Amino acid sequence: MGDFLETSVNYYALKAKTKSEDSGFGKKRAEPMQEPFLRLLAAARSFLDEGQLLLREARQREEEAIVAVISEQDAELKGRAKDMFGIIEEVGAVLLPLIRESKPLPKETLTTLNAGLRSIESHYGACSKSDVLPDPLLKAEPGSRMYPSLVKKVEAVFGRSFGELESREIERCRAHILQGGSHKVFDAQRAEFAAALSSHKRVLFDKYAQELSQSDHIQVHQQVPLGRDGSISMVTWNVLEFPGLRAQDPVFDGVRPVCDMLAKYLGRKDAESTSLLLEAVSSDTVINCHIERVKAFVHDSMTEHGIDIVLLQEIGAGVKECISDMCKRSGWKVHFSTKNDDAKKCDAMTAIVTKRAFDEVSEIEVQRNNKIRHFAAARFSSTWVVSCHLPLTTVPKEKEDLSASFGSYSMKVLQQIWRRFGHSQSAGDKLEVVIGGDWNAPIRNTIKIATAHPPEACESISLYAPECETTLNDFLLDEPISPIDGFFVLR
Repeated sequence: MGDFLETSVNYYALKAKTKSEDSGFGKKRAEPMQEPFLRLLAAARSFLDEGQLLLREARQREEEAIVAVISEQDAELKGRAKDMFGIIEEVGAVLLPLIRESKPLPKETLTTLNAGLRSIESHYGACSKSDVLPDPLLKAEPGSRMYPSLVKKVEAVFGRSFGELESREIERCRAHILQGGSHKVFDAQRAEFAAALSSHKRVLFDKYAQELSQSDHIQVHQQVPLGRDGSISMVTWNVLEFPGLRAQDPVFDGVRPVCDMLAKYLGRKDAESTSLLLEAVSSDTVINCHIERVKAFVHDSMTEHGIDIVLLQEIGAGVKECISDMCKRSGWKVHFSTKNDDAKKCDAMTAIVTKRAFDEVSEIEVQRNNKIRHFAAARFSSTWVVSCHLPLTTVPKEKEDLSASFGSYSMKVLQQIWRRFGHSQSAGDKLEVVIGGDWNAPIRNTIKIATAHPPEACESISLYAPECETTLNDFLLDEPISPIDGFFVLR
């Protein structure tokens, strides 16, 4: 088992191994099978460092370009600021004394002020920071609820210095230029900058594609009892569903939580970091690398590591197609569950791959509140094998219907699967059910509940799982926690 684990994690590996004690990530030492987590964290940190440097340089180039354009218009901008200042001074000479004496402000004078302000501000079209008096304020009568606001607004306008008016004029000019279409030279420069940034990003995505195409789950290999054959070698892996290749509307449900987690753990709480990661994992380079990673894992499991049955979770359409083609060419058997029927969500398929012939294939539908998932199932003689991926809840646990499951959703699913596949059609037959995959809950807690309260007619239930955490999220916790990936055997 140790040799397999050492080899299997190489699908994730950088060429240079990272020692956990030198990694700077977390307080505890990583188990050998968890080394991919350290490499992913190190790669994500370097990727974000380089990506944010690219963005800063791009912003700097654009800033230099727009400053040059604004400098060309310096005299014109100063002229409009001077005109604005002149209008304010002229009208202020009339209205400020009235404000100080708390006398009503003449509507005609206010209208004159408004017309002057609007004529200058409208040079670039609508602006976000306007001194023009809104109509409701302009119509406010002395003694009304809105009149104090009118006076306050007028005072603010009269308080503008020439420097402030010039700055506001520059801001309006900048906003107008950035909208595009008003300065051909700047627009051409901006397009050139964008093309260069895009090219540099592609280079960066290529550089880190191997690392960023990883899953946030490790591969779990176990020797599991199976019928009269004794112990067989099985592996389960939640591969992490990436967006579809060249998808018009990419689905980020699978990768977004991982990108958020990486950015947060690495201290990059800005939206820019998460956006960079999402852009990378939705790039053709990273998606293709992820598909090849999963294909290599299945291929090597079947041909080099002596694995009898491979269970996969979070399968998307692109991965399904490639796995299907590989199995067809190799003469292997594969069975996929029905995909999620919401096009705006992940396909969320599970799969079973083996060299053995299926005696029967099926699936089971599992629901958690408003989430419905299908798990692939296949029978080998008197043994059913199920590839599961329990959905996470979007409502508080106390609001879930977990009656008769002792407060555990994973226990509820165990009961459901056993009722479906564990009961014999004819008296005297003894069936067993092997359920492997991502349980999205601490499975050592589940086995305690299941052992104390086994499903009806289930004589025994066993757990086969590693001792360490199997997800990046759990690995990053300060205290050890139960794995969530593994196998249950029910008889």
